[in-house]
Amino acid sequence: MEPLSDLHSKKLFFNRIFRSKDCCPDILKDVSDAILRKCGGLLLAIISISGLLASRPAVRNGWEKIRKSIGFALDKSQSLEGMKSILSLSYSSLTPNLKTCLLYFSNFPDDYKIERDILVRRWIAEGFISEEHGQSRQEVAENNFYELINKSIVQPMDIGYDGKARACRVHDLMLEFAISKAAEENFITVLGGQMVLPNSNCYIRRLSVQHTNSELASTLASKELHHVRSLTASGCIKQMPNLVEFESLRVLDFEGCEGLKEYDWNNINKLFKLKYLSLRSTCISNVPSGVVMLHDLETLDLRDTYIQELPAGIVQLSKLQYLLTARCVFYGETTIPSGIGKMKSLCEISGFNITTSSVGAVEELENLTNLTELHVVFNGGGSEKYKKHEEMLLSSLCKLGRYSLRSFRIQCKDSTPLDFLDSWCPLPSSLQLF
Repeated sequence: MEPLSDLHSKKLFFNRIFRSKDCCPDILKDVSDAILRKCGGLLLAIISISGLLASRPAVRNGWEKIRKSIGFALDKSQSLEGMKSILSLSYSSLTPNLKTCLLYFSNFPDDYKIERDILVRRWIAEGFISEEHGQSRQEVAENNFYELINKSIVQPMDIGYDGKARACRVHDLMLEFAISKAAEENFITVLGGQMVLPNSNCYIRRLSVQHTNSELASTLASKELHHVRSLTASGCIKQMPNLVEFESLRVLDFEGCEGLKEYDWNNINKLFKLKYLSLRSTCISNVPSGVVMLHDLETLDLRDTYIQELPAGIVQLSKLQYLLTARCVFYGETTIPSGIGKMKSLCEISGFNITTSSVGAVEELENLTNLTELHVVFNGGGSEKYKKHEEMLLSSLCKLGRYSLRSFRIQCKDSTPLDFLDSWCPLPSSLQLF
């Protein structure tokens, strides 16, 4: 890709900082021109520096100070080392909380689409996020996500109906910088891909295993793993160390992994501190029995699996907030567990089939007063056989609509009538997506 022209460089730079190419104060034009000359039309340099300046007051001496501090880096902006110097400066300008959130991207491989909801739940499970100024942890975490986008640290993807990004991607240079910084601070150890071997004198705090193989398994077997707080893996995991070695885990993410049927799950019940568990997009058809003993669990992601029935003891997980099950029709559909009404902390449930569940379980949905998102499958409506299911679902929706329900999705076959929803009353006051 050719460097940007002077005209396009200036347009991008000023749009990013002032929202318009014509709004730069006269007092800042000279220093802006000097910065742009040093950027040399390099896209990543321009957005990195403009993102940094956009977060600072538009005062000439402040910009001059930044220009001088980055002068060396910008003189070499066409080289890899010069670009890393620019990224380092952007990183140093972040708050401690945002630095932590940025380093966490080291968990994910190159060019990976990172879903916002998954990321913020993991941040929360790790303990990075606290309530601030009357905002919930979820709201604070989402604010951090959008601030990183606004600073051009990460790139937005999947813009939704509300204009907000549902996912992001990290530029390869930014990811390389984050991995290097994370290794330097012993924040995350990455094995495979851009391989960073752990210092033998340091505990492994967070572990991202990419492209698992026998060599990596052998490396891990010789390491102390009792202090690992999060484990993210890809590829085949059957050679991974036993879960009993990871007694301090808060986050366990096996999304898309192979070999789960051959892996030993007997000790998952020993992970007493686990808050986040993802087995998404794997071939499992049964939830490991020990999961019902994970009483601190907040997120259980079973989407795109073969699971059709959850263990009865799942309703004992009183702290569970996100219960996400299969939504792909090719993988089957999950029945609502009896007793779900006891799970008062649930904020989001997805993938449950109304018509294959018991009428009593459908009725219990009305007790989930903290529910903000409800995504269900409803096939066979309109027939007498499922009349009671329609009535119970409608009754539950009428009550949930009085509380915090913001999103309701109902998936059904083309011929399934949904006329019964016309009787939803009172209309849900907080609903944003239907």
